[in-house]
Amino acid sequence: MSTSGKPRTRRSPVLLGCLVVAGVFLVSGLFGTVIGLVKAFGAVGSESIDPSQKARILAEGISEAMNCPAFGLIVGFGVGVPILVGWLVTWRREKPGEDQDGEGGSGKGEPPEA
Repeated sequence: MSTSGKPRTRRSPVLLGCLVVAGVFLVSGLFGTVIGLVKAFGAVGSESIDPSQKARILAEGISEAMNCPAFGLIVGFGVGVPILVGWLVTWRREKPGEDQDGEGGSGKGEPPEA
């Protein structure tokens, strides 16, 4: 226990790395959505684009705006969830008397007893 009475927890670098990877893919999907929408609305509002090409460019922009978040969700969860589950299974299999660094304690992030 810490001095404030709350149990101290340790954050695993694997867990944090997993969350960062999943977050990067999710944010990249949102970024792709914005780029696709800018491309789609740019085609509709532009005077310099041939009217016969506007529909094609609009469809490409909408397609990009819809595919990017799907890719971000699939890859973000496809990478993040299996790593998270693997980490949880590994964490549960640790010996109850050892922390991750092998110094003893309850295995729940508490400091070893002196």
